[in-house]
Amino acid sequence: MQYGLEIGLAAQQMGHSATIHSQTYHAWLADQHHQLAFERLLAKPDRPRPPQVKLEEDLTDF
Repeated sequence: MQYGLEIGLAAQQMGHSATIHSQTYHAWLADQHHQLAFERLLAKPDRPRPPQVKLEEDLTDF
């Protein structure tokens, strides 16, 4: 995760399935890992963006 290696590839390289990989190694994931993954996703320029909501004051132009 820290180096961007996909779980399926990491599991294959270790000789087991992604399910076994998750069940075995995800027990060591701490909150800091989740936070790091979240921050990396938010930093991606091509990530999906939330919809833009017009405020009431903006609607008076219509």
